[in-house]
Amino acid sequence: MTTLSADPAFDGLTDPPAQAVEKAEAAGRISVVDLDRGITAISLSAQDRQQSVHDLTIPDFTLPDFDGVEHRFSDWNGTRRLLLAWSSW
Repeated sequence: MTTLSADPAFDGLTDPPAQAVEKAEAAGRISVVDLDRGITAISLSAQDRQQSVHDLTIPDFTLPDFDGVEHRFSDWNGTRRLLLAWSSW
């Protein structure tokens, strides 16, 4: 099980889902578990989320394009971006 978070304190944890969720709850964080994919996602703190909304910023992340080339969101700093997200579930 891998844990994903924009907060380095949580990113990369390999705890079982129940333990990762307990750690997130103890820190006042929201968490989501996908057992099929083996991923636990943990949110930023409420204060960090509030600051991001105020500053109109988001944590940096990397995603692959259709050719598999990875791009960081910060690669386009200073430009307008539109991020579309969808899910099949």
